[in-house]
Amino acid sequence: MSKRLNDNKDSPRSGRARAAGELIGDVGGQSFRRFGFVQHSIVSRWGEIVGERYAKVSCPESIKFPAGKKAGGVLTLLVDGAVQFYGGEAIRRNGKVLGVTSSARWGHTIGKAVAFGYVAAEEAGHADYEIEAFTRRHAAQRLDGAAVDPHRTKILV
Repeated sequence: MSKRLNDNKDSPRSGRARAAGELIGDVGGQSFRRFGFVQHSIVSRWGEIVGERYAKVSCPESIKFPAGKKAGGVLTLLVDGAVQFYGGEAIRRNGKVLGVTSSARWGHTIGKAVAFGYVAAEEAGHADYEIEAFTRRHAAQRLDGAAVDPHRTKILV
């Protein structure tokens, strides 16, 4: 009868099935460090840290620490609802990629992200689209006019 040499559950060779999230640190360690995450656990265990309710609408993006410090850092989160687009995100409709955003900014006056992009003429007549940013899809709608004062009532007074 063979003897088990390693009964440690946390060993990579424990012989048990492991969730993909447990392997994140092994696979993406260097990428995580580039965004300030010394340990991958804040990303892989986000649901346990903030709870299921907040994990559904947020995820950590980066941590920045003051030069030479290991404490007092600023955690940047991506949060649904007030998403920021940068340009280069896929424009989708019914699951199909139709185009790409060319530029985007936060619309302070309207309190929403504003993105400009290109889709083929035959797809441009729809009002409902999705913009995919950071692996999440966000509802978007095409505007025929300006987002603020589309009838120009404020400037024609």
